[in-house]
Amino acid sequence: MTMLKMSTVHDCPALQYAPDGCNTWTLPKDQREKILNKVLISSNYILDYNGPKKVSSDMVLLYAKSIFSYGLFYLEFRDGIKEGDGGRVKRCYRYTLPMFVSSGRRNYAIDTLNMLLQHDYVLSERQAKELIWSRFVNMHGRIGKNIPNDLHCEHLNRLVKTAIRGVGANKTQKSITRIARALGTVAPILDRFDDDNGVTKPGSVHRVANSDTYGSREVHFFCDVFLSRKLSPTVAPTV
Repeated sequence: MTMLKMSTVHDCPALQYAPDGCNTWTLPKDQREKILNKVLISSNYILDYNGPKKVSSDMVLLYAKSIFSYGLFYLEFRDGIKEGDGGRVKRCYRYTLPMFVSSGRRNYAIDTLNMLLQHDYVLSERQAKELIWSRFVNMHGRIGKNIPNDLHCEHLNRLVKTAIRGVGANKTQKSITRIARALGTVAPILDRFDDDNGVTKPGSVHRVANSDTYGSREVHFFCDVFLSRKLSPTVAPTV
């Protein structure tokens, strides 16, 4: 706040960027650790996370802590699925149960509760292990490339529907059964054909980070708009 010439959390930053000579990363390691301890440990934001709830009037702080909590939990859950770590995913499900109940997601809460009860009390030891460790599929055989079973079933359903559309007017129960039975053989052939001919599938993420050009320019643009219109940084938390 001092660096950006702000007296309270409700003020607008007077500067768009940190002034020259304030690059903290160039300081020695002991000084950087001192700053980190002062910001994180002395303020007790992390140490008191699981302690008794404290009422705070700083809405910006509460909103930021909520965003970080849910965001980090989502990253933990997604990484557990990618690594095929059934134990970690099960622990994440324990945290999602009160989230589902509080948000009115009754069916999700019931399914999660049934899964936890089956693992802890109903199933045998072998069946309990299968319940939490047989929830992933790795189609590439590489580390960190697991996907959920239900997502894999949706991919297979999409292939079946695409093949059925290709039949056209000859769609019968017999032809649909023949397509479904041949799917396990036809799908790898199609994937191998695409790989041999360099046919790439569109992905949802960039192969190479491009934050130095496009991302940086967009961030600067929004900062200029934010400062020019004197927008208040105060954001009320959603319930």
